[in-house]
Amino acid sequence: MRTRVSRAALGVALAAACAAPERAPAPPPQAEATVVAAPELAKVRCLVVAPFEDASDRPRLGEVATSALVSSIDPEATRVFPVEDLRRLFRGTSFEIPSHGASPRLAIGVAEKVKADAVLYGSVEGSAQKGSGGLVVSLRLQATAGREVLFANAAPVPVQPGEQVEVALRRVLLLAARPMLLKLGSPGERTCFDPELVRRARVMRAVPGAAAAAPAPEPEPAEPHPEKAAAAVSAPPPAPAPAPPEAQATAAALAAATTAAAPMKADPRPDRHAELVRRLEKGERFVLDDVEFAGRTTVLVQEDGIGDLARAMGSVPKAHVRVEVFVDPTGHAQDDASASMAQAMAVVRRLVSLGVARERIAQVAKGGKDPVASTFTAKGRAANRRVEVVALKGR
Repeated sequence: MRTRVSRAALGVALAAACAAPERAPAPPPQAEATVVAAPELAKVRCLVVAPFEDASDRPRLGEVATSALVSSIDPEATRVFPVEDLRRLFRGTSFEIPSHGASPRLAIGVAEKVKADAVLYGSVEGSAQKGSGGLVVSLRLQATAGREVLFANAAPVPVQPGEQVEVALRRVLLLAARPMLLKLGSPGERTCFDPELVRRARVMRAVPGAAAAAPAPEPEPAEPHPEKAAAAVSAPPPAPAPAPPEAQATAAALAAATTAAAPMKADPRPDRHAELVRRLEKGERFVLDDVEFAGRTTVLVQEDGIGDLARAMGSVPKAHVRVEVFVDPTGHAQDDASASMAQAMAVVRRLVSLGVARERIAQVAKGGKDPVASTFTAKGRAANRRVEVVALKGR
């Protein structure tokens, strides 16, 4: 395998290290980014992004790194198996993904299980405290066939004055991953991943509680557990002989799907989820709360609202949405439009990564149009930077 070394990534990492506070000891030198020939990366059409291992002293940095990478991968070129689906599918199995992220061995095993072309994994290590050695983020892209390493990089994470640690991590990680992201994947119609696992993931996503009823297959045949199998199927019809465990699980998932389609006397979903479902069903326009970008970049500082929308769309499978992104007007309409389109695509990529079909989402760049508050105050400019969703009934 021929490789070529990117000295630009090393230069960026060294420059970032030099910009760290004077009192903080410099992180150890990092290896240069290794990238194989572009045709090798272009073959990666079906990808697993495993949750990053978090060995830092700041909570959720592994999740921040994972979501930053997923939202930066072009869904038109590379399909990513939704991370939350991976967690649901393998919960309770030998491939269960811990809360602190997946080890390299586990990441590769999960990718092989879902029949992905490659797996992207990494780690966030070190301390975010002032005066410490700082954080280091590493990432690696590995093919499942032959387990060849296609890309590897690591970089220190200097935090600029007034910058949030999470924002600094996203900035450094995406810069370190840039040589790979520019060459990754190519458009194609090939079906991705194991179709049975994809089907199970859809059932679990659409039917609350189906995750327990449709366990993912183990790497080796397991001994049947009659008591657990009987509990998984709430009310099976009488049968002359007990069905195999896998058949019982499939029947339970289908029964749950049928039950979910029937009217319910009370909605057990949380209030926020129920409200989003109502808006989607009625075809309303609404501001998507808890979504914030770092200035005019595509780096998501807050993205909980995107996850809420994805879950609501899972409950309303016929709903389509149009994502409209507004930025604070600067007087340069073209720049405003470009910034809002880039952010709109970032929202679309994140929704797709969470399992929403791409054809259910449209995006519109609103630029600096329709400000809702004065642009003379910081509070007003922040209010003008918003993501609105227009719910379109099934078409």
